[in-house]
Amino acid sequence: MKFPKIGIVLLAVLCIAVFAVGCTSTQTSSPSSSAQTAATTAAQVSTTASPALTAAASPAAEVCPVYNGKGIFEGTWDTRALGISNSIDDYVKDGGWEGSSYWAPKLVLSQNCWNVTGTYDEDQSGMGPLVGIIRKDPITGAFVMTGTWANRADASDPGRSAGEFTITMSADNQSFKGYLLVIPPDSRDVGSYPPNWAGKKI
Repeated sequence: MKFPKIGIVLLAVLCIAVFAVGCTSTQTSSPSSSAQTAATTAAQVSTTASPALTAAASPAAEVCPVYNGKGIFEGTWDTRALGISNSIDDYVKDGGWEGSSYWAPKLVLSQNCWNVTGTYDEDQSGMGPLVGIIRKDPITGAFVMTGTWANRADASDPGRSAGEFTITMSADNQSFKGYLLVIPPDSRDVGSYPPNWAGKKI
């Protein structure tokens, strides 16, 4: 009678050992499966996220300021300018556009997206290079060009041989208004002055 009891006890111990091995086997394989699952998930997330990260890092496509397929400043411009303390609005209103003027430079401009090059040609002082950069005003939405001009001025009057300018394009892209400065003697601070330069496309 004792032998069968011992056999039952041994059988019970054997079953417990087998169960324990089964549990250990399950626990050992679980981290491996988890690691594989985590790696697969990470790969999926990485693959999914990559295009979004690339798109966010890439700069937005540059849209050049054009009108009817051409740069808004490209072409020939007839302009009138006065001394820095005079208003071009009053001058043009009084018929000065077609008559004689203090300054009547003609601009012939080429535009490459946001960059402008060309010539500044004035009857009294001659022709020279003009270089400008366009930007869009964040408040008004208007296109503004700033730059420098030069000409073959009389050596006895070097003050009219070179300068700077700032002009704002009209909404229809057919005219502009702004400041034509001679540096020196004009100040770069034009905040207290009305625009002294205007132009229209011809």
